[in-house]
Amino acid sequence: MKSKVNLHVHTKYSDGKNTVSEVVSILKDAGIEYFSITDHDNIESSFEVAEYAKKNKMKCYNGIEFSCRFLNGEIGFDDLSGCHILGLGIKADEMLKKQKALNVNKNFKMYKLHELLTAHRYNLEPFDENTTRSDIINDLVNKKYATDIKDCKTKILGIQPYLQYANNNIDVQTAIQTIKECGGLAIWAHPFKAPGFGRKEVLNAEQVSKLLDLLYGYGLDGIEAYYHHGSSDYIVEGERSKFPR
Repeated sequence: MKSKVNLHVHTKYSDGKNTVSEVVSILKDAGIEYFSITDHDNIESSFEVAEYAKKNKMKCYNGIEFSCRFLNGEIGFDDLSGCHILGLGIKADEMLKKQKALNVNKNFKMYKLHELLTAHRYNLEPFDENTTRSDIINDLVNKKYATDIKDCKTKILGIQPYLQYANNNIDVQTAIQTIKECGGLAIWAHPFKAPGFGRKEVLNAEQVSKLLDLLYGYGLDGIEAYYHHGSSDYIVEGERSKFPR
């Protein structure tokens, strides 16, 4: 008998609208039996979800979705472009340690970004250790330096000298390596869309094939085959010889 599965779900810990308990309830009502919460660059939900899954007799796998950049000029893209890599079945404690190390670097970059913008007469709210890139972007938009988030990323933070600090996405090779080190499977999410910092590439079949070869060389385990993204539904036939069951 076939089971209903959803291995790509977000909560309020990243860009979702619902709490972890609400997400589990929604999945239960939809008949989902196996699932993974894969918040962007965040593992916090994994320390909360097991209780709700057990209560509802569902099976959950620890997950994360890394927002990545192409640091090495992958198939001709610069580091404003990137992709998303899912980590499924990861060891949450190990990933949390990795995240803390990555966040130290992010916090330093955010401090330097805030310092530079302030020096250039952007009137920002005071910086503290919890200030994120989203906080700085929202501050710039709220104070009318930019019309919206996209405008802020492209016209302010997307140019030097700000870009060197603003673009703190992990590079795709390191993301895959980190997932593997935490015992997980690395899955390329929504492959025809390659979102980066202030830019969204739409890939064609040839580009997807070339990038798939490259990511496989980095240690990729699979590719998301069924997903809804924007106005279109994509069904992707992966190269099954590369990803044996």
